[in-house]
Amino acid sequence: MDISFFTILLLSITPVIEGRYALPTAVALGYDPVVTYCAVTLATITLAFVLSHALWLLDKFARNIPYVSELWARYLEKTRKKVRQYVERYGSIGLILFVAVPFPGTGVWTGSIAGYVLGIPPRKLALCTAAGGIISNTAVLLSTMGLYYFV
Repeated sequence: MDISFFTILLLSITPVIEGRYALPTAVALGYDPVVTYCAVTLATITLAFVLSHALWLLDKFARNIPYVSELWARYLEKTRKKVRQYVERYGSIGLILFVAVPFPGTGVWTGSIAGYVLGIPPRKLALCTAAGGIISNTAVLLSTMGLYYFV
């Protein structure tokens, strides 16, 4: 199966997948790790800024669709509860670290949605989620390369 580099970039901005899965996939497929890291990280930063400034539009849209509205409201509440403790205790650093942990359920998408629900201003939210995304991508690249060289 031939997966294009463009597909890797799309994966890197997809909810749940993001850079944490796109980077190791690209390396396993033979793409240059440094070039991939730079491209995926640039996509992550772009995603952080777009989401932080456009979530109000997604929220408005989702709340106007009958069945989706209920699911969306529950998702927002669940996300708020998941992240609130980190932001209340550690402030911006808490949000950055939440996004930086390369596990499912964390990341730029979840961090942006949580920050939106918690009322973090878009510019600050973008900077925090971008920083967390960069840290996450760096950790994933380093662990991928460590595994790659030992296999």
